[in-house]
Amino acid sequence: MNCICDHLFTCFRWCDLNSLSLNEIKSETGVYAIRYDSKGIDIDLTIQKTKNFFNQAQWGSLNDYVYNRLDRLKSIVDCPILYIGSAPSIDAGGLKSRYRDLCGRRHTIFYPVLALLTAGWNLQWGFNKTDRPKKMEKELIDNYKQIHEVYPALLKRA
Repeated sequence: MNCICDHLFTCFRWCDLNSLSLNEIKSETGVYAIRYDSKGIDIDLTIQKTKNFFNQAQWGSLNDYVYNRLDRLKSIVDCPILYIGSAPSIDAGGLKSRYRDLCGRRHTIFYPVLALLTAGWNLQWGFNKTDRPKKMEKELIDNYKQIHEVYPALLKRA
């Protein structure tokens, strides 16, 4: 799981996503990332299985949204970092709120993360508290892109 960008995340505290409890995360500002610790089922098969599940609902608008998010999984490369984000507001709940969103309330990467977890991937959630989360997020993303020449797989940028 080593990567040439590991030095960007040395200050992060990493937790297994499957066992991380919302109560373990404080409502403070910071940056966070999602990475894989080990891979499970092949990505193409994972995407197809998840799409087949959602097809059963026969809800076109939902499927359009979910498929768009699932297609981001095709961008996974050897680097384990899948996503970088920030929690800039304590008033909005900070890191705790962003983790709660990831758990199904409204995070843009919820469906890809769910697909990976159900396909046997071991994921980790890492965070670093900071008073300047937007600035640190931008620096991390810019440095990641400079190293890899692409954004993290689940981070969609124009």
